[in-house]
Amino acid sequence: MDSDDSAETATLIQQVARLIQQLDQGDDDASPASSGFDLAAACYDRTLELDGLDRLEAIRHAVAGARLIQALRRLGDPLPDWLDNQEEQLCRFGGMWIHELLLSSAGDPEDLGSDGVELLGRLDRIHAGRHAWIHHQMSDLERLLERPRGSTGSGIHYAIQDHGTGASLPELVDLLAGPGVSIELSLDGTDAELARLQRVPNLQGGAISLRRSHPVSWAGAGVYNETLAAMERALRLPDWTYFINASGSCLPLGGSAWIQRLLQEHSARGLLGFCDSVELQEPITWISSQREATALQRCQRVTAYDRVHWLLDPCLREMMEQERIDPARRIEMRVGLMYTETAKNTYWVRPLSSRELGERAVFLADQPLRYGRNWIVLHRSIVEWLLGSSILQQVRSFLEGCFIGDEMIFAMTLFSQENPYRSAMHTDNLRHWQGGPQRISLQELPEIMRAGNRLMVRKIAQEDYHAAAQLVRSTNGA
Repeated sequence: MDSDDSAETATLIQQVARLIQQLDQGDDDASPASSGFDLAAACYDRTLELDGLDRLEAIRHAVAGARLIQALRRLGDPLPDWLDNQEEQLCRFGGMWIHELLLSSAGDPEDLGSDGVELLGRLDRIHAGRHAWIHHQMSDLERLLERPRGSTGSGIHYAIQDHGTGASLPELVDLLAGPGVSIELSLDGTDAELARLQRVPNLQGGAISLRRSHPVSWAGAGVYNETLAAMERALRLPDWTYFINASGSCLPLGGSAWIQRLLQEHSARGLLGFCDSVELQEPITWISSQREATALQRCQRVTAYDRVHWLLDPCLREMMEQERIDPARRIEMRVGLMYTETAKNTYWVRPLSSRELGERAVFLADQPLRYGRNWIVLHRSIVEWLLGSSILQQVRSFLEGCFIGDEMIFAMTLFSQENPYRSAMHTDNLRHWQGGPQRISLQELPEIMRAGNRLMVRKIAQEDYHAAAQLVRSTNGA
């Protein structure tokens, strides 16, 4: 912003401050009809003009304009409708911008936190407390005001799910552990494997917990239910700012301090959440039937993808065997049938009834199907909002009976219009190849690390894991 703009801004804000003082003191020289309305409108116009040019100056204008309208309102005379509308937008824009600015910064410039609480409080009253996101943002600012000045706000909680022997967990924990880090390990394995891990020295300690997870089917609801349960447990712990999920086959590309610095760099650019998310462009493949579904005991068993068993309605068996139905590779087929988990890695698959098809189609008309890898990095405030949101409950209900829901639930909830943090979300989960199950060789690692912008890779072969971890330590100081 050039010097003329700065002078104009300072003059307008000073005029507003003088008029507010006159109005509050009952000064007879104040003429709200001729000057107050005009000044408030000028603040509103200037706020919109400055957005994108100088966010801090735009915020100062929004604060000044909202306070002037409040002072005019205290006079007791009705305000024109257009001024009511401008007040709502000044409170909305100003409060959200302050929240975004301070949440992505370790500091608290001037009195912006208090200004943000004031604007959001007024916005909440305007909307009669109907919008939960306003309360979430007010809570964030109130917590930030209590944070010691200079606090880095970069502590990390890792939720790691291992569905094998847990052989890489000691080395993985050694790479991730450090100041400000807490780690929860969930093992979906045998009693013997759990007992062995419980004797490993570096898997013990106050910042590290080891627990047995519920049995988790590949592509089933248990995958994301375990992650959501880990979020619930994490919120009982203090002193972390980011939640990161991972698998036992993931390899961090740097140590604790390196990862925290990378997240701080993103935070400084206003990015607080990272999740792979792509909106489906293909039409849904709906398969429905007017008839009652074939009884489960009459269904035929077919193995697919070398890991999952279908219990098939006879009319679907030929389609499955010919790969005309391929939900693992074709996203549009994951919601067009009814998949009911009956045992680990076993699903009863049948056509949708007319009612079920109608319910799913209606939901997707409001919430377009989005998909992506299930790996996430989320600021604590986003986790708190997500677990209390209505959109999460709606998407969970929709995904009951769908296939590979873990690759839809976060992509859909975190990029829904309901998310007040959507502008701080990035459609990149900071993993190499978005965390897809791509086998990474030792020869590939140096080039991936040179990019300096990936948190992790997966999968590393067990026989290569120690050498890969040593390479990370020597390169990024882990």
